[in-house]
Amino acid sequence: MKITIVILLIICQYANSKEMNTKKDIMNFYTNEQVGSLSQKAVNLLNQSSCKSSADNMSIVYIFKYDYNDSLKKKDFLDNSFFRKLMPSKHKILVNDKEYIDANFLLEKKDGTIIGSGNAYNFYPERSSIKGNRLTMNQFILNEMKKLKISHLFMINKLANWPVFGVTDDNQVFVFDYSNKKPKAFPLDEFIKNRSNSVFEKWDVDNK
Repeated sequence: MKITIVILLIICQYANSKEMNTKKDIMNFYTNEQVGSLSQKAVNLLNQSSCKSSADNMSIVYIFKYDYNDSLKKKDFLDNSFFRKLMPSKHKILVNDKEYIDANFLLEKKDGTIIGSGNAYNFYPERSSIKGNRLTMNQFILNEMKKLKISHLFMINKLANWPVFGVTDDNQVFVFDYSNKKPKAFPLDEFIKNRSNSVFEKWDVDNK
């Protein structure tokens, strides 16, 4: 079955050597070629899976992964300066001697229904008959992306529980949280202010 993938997110190119001054500068970390290579891998994994769909076109949404230099402090999240400390993930996914960027992806049907999720290693089909945290959160993320007009999703390596961050078209930042067994999207400052120092310690973040 031949699947056509429509890429929803803007595919970016590396910024030259300029300093990151805005949130959307992180979208320049990975090249068109790198993202396109992962997109093709997602198509191949989907075709090899037991997942079947009659939809002609499906969409792929990326959740990019980033590392950070120096240390991250609580105030860095409150004033959004943590963006200047982010960098492309040093981890590369190697499959059959081919290298892929460190990122997850979500596949959805035209109607916004989640099809599955994965990375360059594996694809995990989602079935409506299976109810679980991953399915609930992934579908919630897809729904909220449209409502909030989120254009970029990412995670920060080494942060415990792997919170997913989203940046909107007008540079607002939200955090997707599932800690109370009900997914929610919090504005970044609200999410951070309501977290105790012990949470930041678990995140491997310097909260001084």
